[in-house]
Amino acid sequence: MIVKSLEDQMVMKGERVELMCEVSEEGANVKWEKDGVELTRDESLKYRFKKDGCKHFLIINEATKEDCGHYKVKTNGGESMAELLVQEKELEVYQSIADLTVKAKDQAVFKCEVSDGNVRGTWYKNGVEVKADARINISHIGRIHKLTIDEVKPEDEGDYTFVPDGYAFSLSAKLNFLEVITEGDGRLHVESTKGHCIFTIEGAERQDEGAYSVVVRNPAGEDTADISVKVVDVPDPPQAPKILSVGEDSCIVQWEAPEFDGGEPIIGYVLERKKLRSYRWMRLNFDPYPETTYEAKRMIEGMPYEMRVYAVNGIGMSRHSPASQPFIPVAPTSEPVGLHVDDVSDTSVTLKWRAPERIGAAELEGYGVEYCKEGTDEWIPAIQGLTDRTLLTIKNLTTGDKLLFRVRAYNMAGPSPPATLAQPITIREIMQRPKIWLPRYLRQTLIKKVGETVNIVIPFQ
Repeated sequence: MIVKSLEDQMVMKGERVELMCEVSEEGANVKWEKDGVELTRDESLKYRFKKDGCKHFLIINEATKEDCGHYKVKTNGGESMAELLVQEKELEVYQSIADLTVKAKDQAVFKCEVSDGNVRGTWYKNGVEVKADARINISHIGRIHKLTIDEVKPEDEGDYTFVPDGYAFSLSAKLNFLEVITEGDGRLHVESTKGHCIFTIEGAERQDEGAYSVVVRNPAGEDTADISVKVVDVPDPPQAPKILSVGEDSCIVQWEAPEFDGGEPIIGYVLERKKLRSYRWMRLNFDPYPETTYEAKRMIEGMPYEMRVYAVNGIGMSRHSPASQPFIPVAPTSEPVGLHVDDVSDTSVTLKWRAPERIGAAELEGYGVEYCKEGTDEWIPAIQGLTDRTLLTIKNLTTGDKLLFRVRAYNMAGPSPPATLAQPITIREIMQRPKIWLPRYLRQTLIKKVGETVNIVIPFQ
């Protein structure tokens, strides 16, 4: 049996993929499938199979879009399935470089972050490549690229550009050199130069937002200007999303916009899902999704999942929301079979049917029965709630009414398609020819002695 299941994976095109499961016995017979088709060692140019004790691996050295799909491992007494998604490599800029204004002997740091940690790049100043020396340090750690200039000098002023290798775009910013006389302390600083006055708030916070006034005085008088400062941030995280409905391999998820949008309009949302027993979250969309209701697809029926969501504005992406309540994708059952009238009287109808042919991964919760008067489209529940029986007598009906009846099966996914009687039923006593049910002992001659009482009971319908 399988003691450690496969896990969903999402990789970039060209990356190496390892799908791993662990079985209980070292000698277990293991088979791999992709989208229901068995993978064999004859396809070793594409797939590589590896075994390490009780662990079994399926390896794809360079993933392509054609490798997307559901992979299944089968062994004696169990199986496990996982989804592989392969994304095209598009370099995203998570953080661009920004203009800097620095004083003499300060440190200037240009920093950017891109989506691929393996991408290298080159820095330029006024179109000339920047070389590292005793004052200038160029670093690349993961997705972060930095150009650090120590003890800034006037000649360091200019236009700086970062160009990622192999991509047709660049990131640019200015370095401005400033000679200042400073006043103030803490987070607030006033810096004066010839013809300029600079007011600085370090580490701006939301409460720093508002209107500021600047006053310039000399012996001839004064001048005043009002400046409005808006402090923006990434949004607050949304609340936990809610699962509105589930299907065979999908669900409809809904959430509310965050209480605070960071001072910038929300441009969309990013969603993630994971299997309940897994620790790996899989992103479902890369471009911000503009609505607050989303249909998540390509899930495995009967497998418990959770969902979470991020909000995105022009500044960046929020922290993730709390996870949704766990849910299981399941399909509704097929309709009940063989619905027919078993009996009818002047105030009641007895219906009979059989269970659906397909129930699916979820248990059958019961049946709902409804009726509708001929000529109307209002379906009325015949009973409160559901019944688990396949025979039901509906009482207290009005004599003479012509009624249509239908039955639907329910499971976790909701109601099945209805099984409906083809013709309306008239609520009335059905007159039938009488029938005698003659007991077996009366089917032969009844012998009695003279003087005995002859008592014959004849049942009939």
